[in-house]
Amino acid sequence: MKYFARWLLAAILCRSAGPVMAQFTYCPVIPMPELPGGGGVQAIVAAIGQHITYPPQALQADAQGWVCVTFVVMPSGRVRGVAIVKPFRPDCDAVVERAVRRLPRFKPRLARYGPVRYTAPIAFRIAGAKPVLGPLSRSEFYEAARKAVLGRNSTP
Repeated sequence: MKYFARWLLAAILCRSAGPVMAQFTYCPVIPMPELPGGGGVQAIVAAIGQHITYPPQALQADAQGWVCVTFVVMPSGRVRGVAIVKPFRPDCDAVVERAVRRLPRFKPRLARYGPVRYTAPIAFRIAGAKPVLGPLSRSEFYEAARKAVLGRNSTP
């Protein structure tokens, strides 16, 4: 009975207050830095892949794997703080790090939003007699991200 009385009182007060006004929530869209040609994250990974060459020692050893690299894009558009999160081989790691450092300057975003950290897994694969470089498939990406976050041999 006590809850019914509260409900009744609230219903009377709401009815006497007049029409109910709709409330809108303002959610600003924060612009992300992007390469001069646009394209989002896929374009960033593709630009990294353009600057990568398969190291000859890794090619001779038929080494296949992936390198997870992280970097920070400053509000000015410059790339800073390049680090290898998940190393594969020292020569492959060096090639990926060099490729990220050679990225062109990003379209800057407003300084008040601060820097943005990107993480990208880059695959080193050999298909037949030809090396394949570039981004991972969606399932490989999620597996790579899970391993990078949880550790190499841990399971969720």
